[in-house]
Amino acid sequence: MILTGVFAVVTGIATAVIARYAVVQSRLLGQTVKANERNAAAAETSNAQLKEATERAQRAYLSVKPQTEYPYSSAASNSEVTLRFTVTNNGRTTAHKVRSTGIAVKQSLSEHAGIEHPLPQVNPGVSLHPGASYEISVSRSGGGLITQDDLLSASMHGPTRAYVKGRVEYEDAFGAKHETGFCHYLVKGEASGLTTTTTGTYGKTIATRIDVQFETCDLHNKAT
Repeated sequence: MILTGVFAVVTGIATAVIARYAVVQSRLLGQTVKANERNAAAAETSNAQLKEATERAQRAYLSVKPQTEYPYSSAASNSEVTLRFTVTNNGRTTAHKVRSTGIAVKQSLSEHAGIEHPLPQVNPGVSLHPGASYEISVSRSGGGLITQDDLLSASMHGPTRAYVKGRVEYEDAFGAKHETGFCHYLVKGEASGLTTTTTGTYGKTIATRIDVQFETCDLHNKAT
């Protein structure tokens, strides 16, 4: 009887110890699983951040700058002029499906209002390799945006200015869509590139080009 009782006590203690061990093991296993899940989530986040940083460093970036030299005609001061803008890929990979769209503003008190004309879509779907560029010709149906006189007398319209604004849309090499907004206004233009022509015994000095200065608008120049 005594041995039986002792055996029962020992068995009970052993059972309790085993049960306690099982509880501890279960908790440790649960903690291990949670730790592994946290590590996996952290690794996934780290990989996503690394991927995003890599794509950001390697993707295409398009800039838009106005061209500042235009031909000068001494015979027709009111000849129409088409403003030109250069789109350049300053990134490390090719930009795809590049297209320009938006509006051009002729004369306005600010970049928010004025006479607006559709800007033609230029080369829709063109691809630009790193360092490559193409030209946007800002014009409207029936003639140029402004005249040669407008370029030479940028302030002749009083408080109004000649604004040009629009945007360039494209996709990077990783399939993400972006756009570069641009807005510039004409500050002044000067006859330049002087040359001398001779007719009989008389010489005449004429300009061969107009140098134009643009400023960047406060708004509408965001890029994504």
